[in-house]
Amino acid sequence: MWQPQRERFAAGCAIGVFFAMIPLPFQMLGAAVIAYFGRVNIPAAIALTWLTNPLTAAFFVYLEYKIGNFILGTAAGEPTGNLFELIKRAPFPVLTGAGVLAIVSAIISYPVALWGYDWVGRRFLAPVRKNNAPKSQA
Repeated sequence: MWQPQRERFAAGCAIGVFFAMIPLPFQMLGAAVIAYFGRVNIPAAIALTWLTNPLTAAFFVYLEYKIGNFILGTAAGEPTGNLFELIKRAPFPVLTGAGVLAIVSAIISYPVALWGYDWVGRRFLAPVRKNNAPKSQA
């Protein structure tokens, strides 16, 4: 759970991305608990919750609001005010969009994490392993 293994790392990334898209507090705690019980990589799950941070949260909540309004078929006026006002004024479209965005993002992040894990292994770790291999004596 703490040392990266290919599939567990990718599953941890998917869990982290899922929780990153949910606009609720304690995202890291939720991701860590689910990763623990799912026996996947906990550091990856926690790290990927940082996709939503003070710089990116407004973008993701606005996107969730738009997706939620599209799915629910409601008229989406342009939100005014701050982020918390939007969530307070229209929680159902935001949470609907968040659920859809979380599921889609998690599904996409799993194969991307597998590819990234393999790429890092080939690009950076394979040359180190070759140089540290014991020399055969002739």
